[in-house]
Amino acid sequence: MKLDPYVMKPVRIAYVQVIGKLWLPAIQAAQVYDLTDLDLYEIGKAAHTGELTRDLIQDWLARHGNDFASITDFHAQVGEQEIPWSKDDSEDAYDAIVEGYYQEGASPL
Repeated sequence: MKLDPYVMKPVRIAYVQVIGKLWLPAIQAAQVYDLTDLDLYEIGKAAHTGELTRDLIQDWLARHGNDFASITDFHAQVGEQEIPWSKDDSEDAYDAIVEGYYQEGASPL
């Protein structure tokens, strides 16, 4: 847990960034899921070891990522534990979608 340098209170880091195809309209999209205490409990209960894995996040997204017809890639961070993007260009694609520069079939740069 990190501390906010101005207030010196803990800052909670728990999110999943997702890129994938929406149901309708069938376009490439991006979303951030801020993980709640319940989400972390569900993920942790499945983990048994307390370690975050790509499979655990993928299972959670299968149950909670209903906005997407298919998920192309994701990045997750919970505290100090991080699951990186599985493809090199996924972070660039995510940034391009969020900033509005992404075009289907075009390079994310």
